[in-house]
Amino acid sequence: MKQNNIIIPWLILATMLPAYADVFEELWNEKKVGVEYFNIVSTGYLPLEHTTEESLNKELNSVAFRNALSKNLEIDQDAEWVIAFRIQLVWRSPEPEYSQKYPEESFRMKAVSTTFSFQSKAIGLSEDQFKKLNELVEKYLEVRREGHTAEFASYSLKRKKADPFPQNEPLRTKILTEHPEIPPSMLVRTSKTGTFRWQKPESEDSTEFEYHVFKVVDGPITWEYQAAEDYPYITIQKHDSQEDDPKKAPLFDQARKEVDDEMNREGIKGQFGSCHKYWARLKKRLKEKHAIDWLSPKELHPNSIYD
Repeated sequence: MKQNNIIIPWLILATMLPAYADVFEELWNEKKVGVEYFNIVSTGYLPLEHTTEESLNKELNSVAFRNALSKNLEIDQDAEWVIAFRIQLVWRSPEPEYSQKYPEESFRMKAVSTTFSFQSKAIGLSEDQFKKLNELVEKYLEVRREGHTAEFASYSLKRKKADPFPQNEPLRTKILTEHPEIPPSMLVRTSKTGTFRWQKPESEDSTEFEYHVFKVVDGPITWEYQAAEDYPYITIQKHDSQEDDPKKAPLFDQARKEVDDEMNREGIKGQFGSCHKYWARLKKRLKEKHAIDWLSPKELHPNSIYD
């Protein structure tokens, strides 16, 4: 596959930012000072307007970001220390032959095959402080690459231990305990409920569970968490927040009906892999007829496989 590399510029955080190039040369090329760290965060980066190179570059260079790191590391804000980051996004586009043969499906490859990594080096910090700093930044970037906003991700820098949760809300406590990156004030219980059956490993019997849905709305995305008492797992799904807008709901209903009718006439609805054609057509219809830029399930779950 053809590879297109997009490299975010070197990011420098300092108490008083001196000449950019000078800091980089001194910090990265001088082998006798500082400590170095390299980590590949993961594949599955979700490219959104608020997760662009420009956005990440701006926030990692901000005073607020540095202060949050200083507070968590218990470093005096007047201390002289410098940290440099290098973040790299590597994109793999679909092969031309695939794009030509399946034009409605080629878009689904863009987010799936993206890797996200960063390097860092620091002076003025102990090895323990630097290790903890990188753990914080790694967690921060992990939250950001999932599509969360900088405001949401900053909570992961501030939270040192589990916050106290109301004892009369076991499901809410369960979600917040398993996902400590969620600011408690943003987790809202909805009226959605449902049931499912689950068979424990090495057991012939299955048990019915009633689940409740909690949600977090963060920027253009809504995260839904399905949790049930005595069930060990929490199911997470994302959808475009515009789908919950009462003013846009009729437009979504109309577009979905039109695409459903169109695919029924062509006899392709329900076929293996037809969901990708459905999402591509719905995305195009919403954009052309209603000026809605919609994020499909595949775009929001780049590591998931749909057929």
